[in-house]
Amino acid sequence: MAHRLAAIAFLAPDYDQGVAWFRDSLGFAVLEDKPLGLGKRWVVVGDPSGEGARFVIARAEGDQQLATVGAQAGGRVGYFIETDDFARDFRRFSANGVEFVESARREPYGVVAVFKDPWGGKWDLIQPARAIPFMPLQRQLALWAAIVAAIAVIVNTLGSQLAPFMFGIAIGYLLNPVAHRLQRLGFSRLAASLTLLLAFVAVVGLAGVTLVPVLLDQIALFTSKLPQFIETLQKLIAGNGADWLAAHGGAWLRKAGLGESFTSDQIQKAVNDLMTQGGAWLVTGLKKLAVGGKALLGFLSFLIVTPVVAFYILVDWHKMVDTVDGWLPRDHRAELRLISGEIDLALAGFLRGQSLVCLFLGLWYGIGLSLIGLDFSLLIGVVGGLLSFIPYFGSLTALVLALSIAIVQKWPQMHLFLMALGVVGVGQFLEGYVISPKLVGESIGLHPVWLIFALFAFGELFGFTGLLIAVPTAAALGVIVRHLIRSYQRSPLYRGRATVGA
Repeated sequence: MAHRLAAIAFLAPDYDQGVAWFRDSLGFAVLEDKPLGLGKRWVVVGDPSGEGARFVIARAEGDQQLATVGAQAGGRVGYFIETDDFARDFRRFSANGVEFVESARREPYGVVAVFKDPWGGKWDLIQPARAIPFMPLQRQLALWAAIVAAIAVIVNTLGSQLAPFMFGIAIGYLLNPVAHRLQRLGFSRLAASLTLLLAFVAVVGLAGVTLVPVLLDQIALFTSKLPQFIETLQKLIAGNGADWLAAHGGAWLRKAGLGESFTSDQIQKAVNDLMTQGGAWLVTGLKKLAVGGKALLGFLSFLIVTPVVAFYILVDWHKMVDTVDGWLPRDHRAELRLISGEIDLALAGFLRGQSLVCLFLGLWYGIGLSLIGLDFSLLIGVVGGLLSFIPYFGSLTALVLALSIAIVQKWPQMHLFLMALGVVGVGQFLEGYVISPKLVGESIGLHPVWLIFALFAFGELFGFTGLLIAVPTAAALGVIVRHLIRSYQRSPLYRGRATVGA
């Protein structure tokens, strides 16, 4: 007859402790529990189906047996549990308090991770590799490259037509955790989604009724006063700047051979060129913004399409996730689930946190500058808050605008200049040392330089739609690159063949 291993003895300090570990942490079932007399029991735990792994829990007795609890394999992995869904069991074990001593890795025989039992014994959780025809790496790379190229062509072709849909998807993604919380409070998924949609529309409508008319008035007034503003700023910089340089740095500039470059005429010419080009760019942008925003998004489609898309994203979130999960290649499903989880963590942490940072800075600049009596304070607050999505860019823009307007508004008095500097400086301090560390954190993996590059690159390639997809793409690429680096560090190319062999 064929022989098979019926069960494996597992040495534990106590029967109940062993049962609790297998039942509560691993999800095993107690198949048998019979008293044998004198305090001994016959305890068998195993897969709830009655098939697969079976362990006989033995209570350690005496110093010799107690010393070997958790060390029955001499410090090596002693038990190997196979699963057909690594990601599912990895999440379940982790949620039950199982300690994994290393992250999941792919080996020729499958996906594996090592965990410990409460007494220090090592176990392997393995999803074996399936014996299916293997697609060569070159063909896999070519296939993924073709998919990425097709997506890029679609985005580039449709352009701004995709913007309302992408914005709706982003809103649905941001509000999804709130929908989960409403469900835990007793709401159905449909009721939670409808509640959030109505709340979002109400907030946007209230902002449109109260803030947009004032903002448009400030844009129109600022645009009309911009030529006079630029002329006044030119005279102040050229005249007073030349006098200040001559008084404090004239000797040094002459020694450096730059005396002629910083004369009053040269400064006047440089400032004229800079102000003319900068003013023309600013006027053009403000006029486009004031005329309905068609070049930016398509206001009508934003009002109609975006809320509808966000609503359906919220309602069908779980169905969409399950559908996409079903598309994942079986052989790489565990790894792809882990990578997607890291991408979600990075993306959610940045988007939700940075959105709140933008809201805080916009309110801080708008209210603070209004209280000190600075002209166009609401416009500065809105611009500074929106641009704060790009690290440092919003605060720098708010600082330049606020200080420039303060100089022109109250020259030669400097008290408004100093108060504006204080408002922006305190806001930047709170954002950098209090708000961002708590809301965004440092574990998202999106370096500011990488984020700025992604925003500018995708904005240049795909316009406003590119700005919407830049952050998720940057987050995904960052996670993928980190996984590739970890794979490289485990490879013979990094560690050397001798090390890997040993």
